[in-house]
Amino acid sequence: MALYDPYRHDMVAVLGETTGCLALPNLRDKMKHHPEGYRILQERPCIRLSTLDMARLRGLPDGTLGREYVRFLEDNKVSPDTRMPPKFVDDEELAYVIQRYREVHDLMHTLLGMPTNMLGEVVVKWFEAIQTGLPMCVLGAAFGPLRLSARKLQVLATELVPWAIRSGRNASCILNVYYEQRWEQPVESLREEIGIFPPPDIRVGGRAPLPLPAPLPVQVAGPQRTRRSPAAMLRLAAFAALLLFFRVSLELSWAQAIPALFIFYLGSGGWDFFLIFIKTIRRDVTTGLVLLRVKWQVWRHVREKNTIAKIFQKTASKYPEKTALIFQGTGESWTFQQLDEYSNQVANFFYSQGFRSGDVVALFMESRNQYVGLWLGLAKIGVETALVNSHLRMEALLHCITISNSKAVVFGVEMMEAMQEVQPSLEKSIHLFWSGEASSESALPGAKHLDPLLQTAQRHQPTPPDKGFLDKLFYIYTSGTTGLPKAAIVVNCRYFRMSSLVFYGFRMRPDDVMYDCLPLYHAAGNIVGVGQCLLQGMTIIIRKKFSASHFWEDCVKYNCTIVQYIGEICRYLLNQPYQEVERQHRVRMALGNGLRASIWQEFMARFGIAQVAEFYGATECNCSLGNFDNNIGSCGFNSRILPGVYPIALVRVDEDTMDLIRGPDGVCIRCKPGEPGQLVGRIVKSNPLQHFDGYLNQSATNKKIAKDVFTKGDAAYLTGDVLVMDKYGYMYFRDRTGDTFRWKGENVSTTEVEGTLSRILNLTDVVVYGVEIPGIEGKAGMAAIVDPENSCDLEGFASELKKALPLYARPVFLRFLHEVSKTSTYKFQKMELRKQGFDPALVKDRLYFLDSRQGRYLQLDKAAFSRIQSGQQKL
Repeated sequence: MALYDPYRHDMVAVLGETTGCLALPNLRDKMKHHPEGYRILQERPCIRLSTLDMARLRGLPDGTLGREYVRFLEDNKVSPDTRMPPKFVDDEELAYVIQRYREVHDLMHTLLGMPTNMLGEVVVKWFEAIQTGLPMCVLGAAFGPLRLSARKLQVLATELVPWAIRSGRNASCILNVYYEQRWEQPVESLREEIGIFPPPDIRVGGRAPLPLPAPLPVQVAGPQRTRRSPAAMLRLAAFAALLLFFRVSLELSWAQAIPALFIFYLGSGGWDFFLIFIKTIRRDVTTGLVLLRVKWQVWRHVREKNTIAKIFQKTASKYPEKTALIFQGTGESWTFQQLDEYSNQVANFFYSQGFRSGDVVALFMESRNQYVGLWLGLAKIGVETALVNSHLRMEALLHCITISNSKAVVFGVEMMEAMQEVQPSLEKSIHLFWSGEASSESALPGAKHLDPLLQTAQRHQPTPPDKGFLDKLFYIYTSGTTGLPKAAIVVNCRYFRMSSLVFYGFRMRPDDVMYDCLPLYHAAGNIVGVGQCLLQGMTIIIRKKFSASHFWEDCVKYNCTIVQYIGEICRYLLNQPYQEVERQHRVRMALGNGLRASIWQEFMARFGIAQVAEFYGATECNCSLGNFDNNIGSCGFNSRILPGVYPIALVRVDEDTMDLIRGPDGVCIRCKPGEPGQLVGRIVKSNPLQHFDGYLNQSATNKKIAKDVFTKGDAAYLTGDVLVMDKYGYMYFRDRTGDTFRWKGENVSTTEVEGTLSRILNLTDVVVYGVEIPGIEGKAGMAAIVDPENSCDLEGFASELKKALPLYARPVFLRFLHEVSKTSTYKFQKMELRKQGFDPALVKDRLYFLDSRQGRYLQLDKAAFSRIQSGQQKL
């Protein structure tokens, strides 16, 4: 990516550090032999938002360095805080040199008058290549033009590159200028002092080079001569740059580098693979290093028999007075020491009550600080927590408590009514504890108020259990194909892996502040979100429930730098009327999944978000993906150069049955680029990163495993999701197959809903599936109900649904028909029903939709269909 796309400064860090072994010492020596450079090397200033007085710089006169630098940042929507700290340079001085180079890169744009579009970045790279001698600058300058049009290539070759080379040769070392003390100096004066020639009078896109006016046409005087085609020029430039890369990085002689390049070209598959290599090598190397780092840490924790609780204790010791959690609902703020002490009280209390390692406690409450402290405290004594979805009621709630063999249930006072409904069906031996404020009259009979009991508990560290990194931590419930939620096993290693890959892959920092409005009974809110607090020392803002109208207000109030989302959240925010507060925040990254490509850029542009950190993964899956380089619409990638490093694949499936399609050898057939297929991940029991821990129910575990997928005799995890991969390895989400779909941020089990509806309708045949609505993320539930006699009472049906299912699981559309087609094995055939959807022009059966305002089903005619399609009808 660094070679193909040099303006992606966040993607050139590793290349710069690993290939700068000769250039960095040379730059350091230049700084040491220059008075101003030596002072910079000694004082080591840094250019960050925290060190810049932006208000003062904005107030400086036009034309001064400070004013033009701020204008550049604001016009191009960039931030100095996006520069990565060095990770692969051991020498402290050399690490600062490469860091200083990164920080002054934007100042080079300001001095050279170049914007951050591709043409501007290539020009700056040519200047920096001459100035610094860094191989990554040379490669960026050579490969950047791959994305330019023929006209821009002509401007680049005839005007801009010659000027950049002359300026680079003439100018003094750019690292020997103490820019922080030159803010008030006019740009023209500083250019003259350094030795940068005035920019050519050509507009290069976006804002014109300082201080230039309108664009001038590029004229070629004299007789026209034959020119090479842009494609030929690009090939020559690419080969020359790669030849230089082999020469410098591998320390080969020219006689060795030339045949090495030739062998590489032939062995790689020719020019197409060569372009793929150029575009993806940086991405693949960077991500490979992240995988190696996490894998090494995992093996270390396995060897040392660590747990998440033990790792958190180290985090708490490192940041005792730092804020760990803030609950938006009450403003309650906990430091790491307070969270540690609260979790110790939880551990010591439950240990005193006879709970031991391997026991299970169900946690049933809404998100707040205590939620984290409770499961963390239980983990400190080896007790496993079953994180129950707070929306579940009746049979589903009872099922979750029962299948986990919970010895106790800890529930929030807000769940009192739900617990009253299931208490008669619970085993008498199950202990009940409630947390929160409530009157004694409303308390559940037999339940104990946990809060005062914890206040009297000991705060010392409990005796750690005999558990290791591969042992169970807690359970997260996912939609089940058996009709009720499945308890996915989350071991300590999985929690660490999911959280750490996100942290390192998306280049987060411990000083980030994350806004977490996702439910903590989900992996996204608890592992991806809260995990950054427990493992990395990040501050997390917990909000009980997402609010579109207060979202940016909260971000400003708590100085958030990262926000979590699901696709629907982004759309809800875009649907809000404009507010000034939506551009007053410090958020640099939106982290989540499900953001549609159609609103991706609009979301970034409107709210000023520099990076969308989109990822793909389920709680239990072994084939998570990450869009680490902000590629629009993608949920991640797999390397096309070395696909075996991360053993995942897209395999062909039958679209009607979703059965795997196999070749003559019995092995699954892999999809070609552009061909949709189910994502699968090879199960490697000896590798914690590729292991599949499964569910408490062994039958449910077996259904997610397929044999003979990659090779004969192997096993692979089936995601049930259809994705498509482009030629560069980027993956794009296409569909959720099988028995679940996603609606309003929740996974909906079609089997569970079918069973509930069938019971309400006296065991009639019911088929539930998801249908797409234009402009809305996920799929709305639709139920096809066999009702030949037109006997269904819609009012009574809607009333029963409210009692039996959470809102997100209730069908949005109803279709009443005479019969449903079945397979020879008596399975409902859903494919044709999905294709017909809810369009009354295609469906001749009776159709109804759920009006969310009235809470009842109304007839779906052409007028209602039109309102739904246009977004006028609220669902």
